[in-house]
Amino acid sequence: MKGKFKMNNILVVTEGISEDYTGGAQTYIHNMTKGLQKKNNNIFIITRKHNKFDENVEKINGNNVYRHSYISKNTFFYKAYPFFSYYNSRKIFNKLNQKHNFDSINFHFPFSAAGIISDKSSNKIKKTYTFHAPTVEELLNDYKNHNILINKSLKLFLPLINKFENYALQNVDEIIVLSKYMKDKLLNIHNNINEDKINIIPGGVDTKIFRPLGNKRFESDQIIFFTARRLVPRMGLENLICAFEQNLKKHKNIKLYIAGGGPLKEKLRDMIQKRNLNDYINLLGYISKEDLLYYYDKSNFFVLPTKELEGFGLVTIESMAMGTPVIATPVGGSKEILGKFNKDLLMESISVNSISKKIDNMIELYKNQEKYRELTIRTRNYVQQNYSWENITEQINNILLS
Repeated sequence: MKGKFKMNNILVVTEGISEDYTGGAQTYIHNMTKGLQKKNNNIFIITRKHNKFDENVEKINGNNVYRHSYISKNTFFYKAYPFFSYYNSRKIFNKLNQKHNFDSINFHFPFSAAGIISDKSSNKIKKTYTFHAPTVEELLNDYKNHNILINKSLKLFLPLINKFENYALQNVDEIIVLSKYMKDKLLNIHNNINEDKINIIPGGVDTKIFRPLGNKRFESDQIIFFTARRLVPRMGLENLICAFEQNLKKHKNIKLYIAGGGPLKEKLRDMIQKRNLNDYINLLGYISKEDLLYYYDKSNFFVLPTKELEGFGLVTIESMAMGTPVIATPVGGSKEILGKFNKDLLMESISVNSISKKIDNMIELYKNQEKYRELTIRTRNYVQQNYSWENITEQINNILLS
């Protein structure tokens, strides 16, 4: 650890922060930097300008945020090919390091990471990479439903994207992954990475914010299911709607709320309308943090119907911290979180029938109010003991500054 009474200067390099974008990685970075501040650290962030071209500096939540120019949000390249992050992040880093002499750099995205790593002035600084998910797989999933021309153009760049990511992973001192599932995926894609430098540190949740709020969820005739997801194919929301339709054949006292935005919005809306499910399934769109807390607390169960690439499942521990039990498909980090807690909350597969069967099981469970209350209490306690940010930050701080 650096000097006990010295304020350490930590640089976090990412492509987005929670004040600009909604997503698990952005929420993770927000909570991580908040926790690191409490441990005698000055936090500096390099990220992209939010839908503008001019560079600027901001103070956000105590962090010094430096933004670099970025391409217009109205173009396809905004999402797919941010190669110039390599150059712009490197340019800002060079100026900042001369002034602040960073003790540690933590990367969250391959392009900007590769740019800064290639700058010789970063050689003597401790460098870590938080690997949320493989960039290539995320891009392929995000653009799965786009037109043929876009898909062909994207595939041309995939080998280059993979090289950026591999270069960054090869040239950092430590790698952080949030689950064993993601560690295995990293090693499968980048088999030349030294396994010894990979550290599994799960995501965390602020249990003072995410806590039971007292909304009446017990002994009600209506049973509420809730999910908050990006509306993209890998999240399995189409399967969830089809499964819920099956459950409604037996149970008319159930309701499903789906929060989030994305390219599948219209398709999901059409599915709900064509099946005459408007009275039972509500698409909420993007919701505020306050509303998210409300729906977590109001709901009887949270549903995670992911098809693939569930790196960790931040929404899982957020919901559980509120005392709301989670049922999930056996994909990625969900198996690790729920597998250690209660395997009965995991579905048998990602299929429509498996999702419907598990929802039916939870409806039956809810009828036993004593058993359901006990589950909600154990759910909250499990997260407090295993996923509080106080404990997670300590582990991250040790990796970044050891």
